[in-house]
Amino acid sequence: MLVAARLAGATHVVKSGGAQAIAAMAYGTESVPPVDRIVGPGNVYVTEAKRQVAGFVGIDGLAGPSELAIVADGSVDPRIAAIDLIAQAEHDPEARTFFITPDVELAKQVDAALEREVERAARREIVDRALAHTRLVLVRDLEHAAEAVNDVAPEHLQVLVPDPEAFLERVRNAGAIFLGPWSAVPFGDYGVASNHVLPTAGTARFASGLRAADYVTVSSVVEMSGAAAARYAPGAATIARAEGLAGHARAMEVRAEAGDGEEGG
Repeated sequence: MLVAARLAGATHVVKSGGAQAIAAMAYGTESVPPVDRIVGPGNVYVTEAKRQVAGFVGIDGLAGPSELAIVADGSVDPRIAAIDLIAQAEHDPEARTFFITPDVELAKQVDAALEREVERAARREIVDRALAHTRLVLVRDLEHAAEAVNDVAPEHLQVLVPDPEAFLERVRNAGAIFLGPWSAVPFGDYGVASNHVLPTAGTARFASGLRAADYVTVSSVVEMSGAAAARYAPGAATIARAEGLAGHARAMEVRAEAGDGEEGG
């Protein structure tokens, strides 16, 4: 991480964590300069700290437990699906997984494969607790599956169907999407450069993963000529007076009077 920071041009690094780090970055201390934006997930204390400083500084969002929705049909290897469920469960005892399929027989096969794979799983206590949150969602067909995905709005979506690109066209709400049997979600954690700061808890309905644009602010710039002021003032002033803001109207009308007759606009 330090090497990446240096390559990116970072000039100040603070080794700190927890809610106290959030407070230090938001308000500043003798050794930590205040910042304008705080991003990245953390534990429940970090999340609450970010909630409390939001508005004083910008934040990316309030991260909940990690989520994965798998959409699969009878073409998938049940063992692969089971292993992917366990990989997600390793994250956190509160991790959430959804297995969405129109195939009842596949659901049974994945359940059996899951029992076998759990026996050899590491972090067994965490995996067992997380898998207790797993939900099987039976749907009519893949179109119905897409509706279920859009309702869940998962952090991660894995599409294990013969034509994942066609299914992708129906997906509206998801953080990061992994297409086909070769695209295991952990590749997104390690090495293939997909975003890993993603919306959780259904916030993919209105939020996206962290990206460069989140560090950019946009200002509106208005410059008008006298002719333009004369052209637009009557309509704009009428609206202002209708809202009871005579001062607004007068500020525009004065410019219209002074600018009337200028060329351009």
